[in-house]
Amino acid sequence: MKKIIFLKSLVIFFLSFVLFLSFRIPLYYENDKIISFLFIFFISVIFLTFFVKNIKIKIILYNCFIIIVLNLITTPFFFQKTFDVPFRLPNYTEVINYKSDFFSGMWNGTHTITTDQKGNRTNKKIKYFNKPGNSIRLFTIGASTTEENMTDDNKTWSSLLAKDLSLHTSKDIEMINMSLAGLRIHHHYISLKNIKKFKPDIVVFLIGVNDWNNHIVNNKKYIFPYFEIRYDFTKSTLFKIVSNIKKQINRKLIKNDKKETKTSATILTPNALTKTIIDGESHFYAQNSDKRIVDWLKPMSNSLEKQFKKKFKPENVSEEYNYYTNLIIKECKLNEYNCFFINQPTGYNDNVTNKLKRRFWMTPPFQDFTLDLSSMIHISLLYNNYLEKIIKKNQLNFCDLSSKILPNTDHLIDDCHFTEKGSSIVSKVISNCLKKKLISQKVL
Repeated sequence: MKKIIFLKSLVIFFLSFVLFLSFRIPLYYENDKIISFLFIFFISVIFLTFFVKNIKIKIILYNCFIIIVLNLITTPFFFQKTFDVPFRLPNYTEVINYKSDFFSGMWNGTHTITTDQKGNRTNKKIKYFNKPGNSIRLFTIGASTTEENMTDDNKTWSSLLAKDLSLHTSKDIEMINMSLAGLRIHHHYISLKNIKKFKPDIVVFLIGVNDWNNHIVNNKKYIFPYFEIRYDFTKSTLFKIVSNIKKQINRKLIKNDKKETKTSATILTPNALTKTIIDGESHFYAQNSDKRIVDWLKPMSNSLEKQFKKKFKPENVSEEYNYYTNLIIKECKLNEYNCFFINQPTGYNDNVTNKLKRRFWMTPPFQDFTLDLSSMIHISLLYNNYLEKIIKKNQLNFCDLSSKILPNTDHLIDDCHFTEKGSSIVSKVISNCLKKKLISQKVL
């Protein structure tokens, strides 16, 4: 009898500890009452399942126990299959006329920004499930520095890269820019998984800045990183069900509650949209001056002077960034397409011009504090150096872009976003890096 009780206690302890690890990060960092309640409920179910003697109650508990265990086991698979990466508004056209002195020498004239039926920026009409035989499909994956959501379709570095590569091949280059402001490394991993069905030939990643900013704001400490990230309860089926129920209740109880998460994607929202129906699909059109961009960006600029300064110099990149970077590397190795990884240029440099420094706002963005310049230099180098080291270690393709973009307003409009000239330089650097490999492999 004592042996049975001991074994039951051992199983309860093990399952409770595993469950605790899956809840630990959201419990500790998010302070969500519903998550706290679910954790206590789950632990209670595990304990009572082994000791309650009433048959009817025991059957109910066993069913709940099985659901809890299955929810835990299936969490990473559920996340991969169901996580929705945010995307731009599909069939969207916006025209921006750059006139103000604020953007003088950075953007000029009229810029037209469009998306296709999937919300991607492309260089031509893409038949996603019907890839032409004589074509090379190029995907660019990243955040705002790849999306370039205020730059003309023909002047983004992704578009210019496709044009340059087309000069070296008789094949048709199809460029698909899937990027969106605010995306981080877990989004990029899911994006990579999602594009397999579209038969990519080349995938270019420009990553890092949003992840180091998240690291600054959410410096999470893990006990067992691999397990806690992989089996995080907030990525599970039950959490999604509970979240959807909570949303429905909130919609009914709190009408007109339109809370928005502040991310760099805020700038996407135009002043006015005109909607038309073409061939049964909704198409959206907006025409704006650059005033709304100036009004959005100017109050946040000069963050190094306006805000309280902190020092933050971590020794390593975040565990989450490390985890998902390794998953991306694994995915690239398992498939036939060529993956290229690009480090993120910034103005964080001892030689940064005063004019560019006064435009800084991502230090990190939307916070009531800033890191001092030496800390921003440190963390940007930390992430860029990590990416270079791990990509070369795994014998994949790395392109050094960071050292080629100068910390001035000829190349950058702020901390890390490119001017027209900057985008042109970016495309040339990446093109030269890609061509060496692609020509040798006879991809081009």
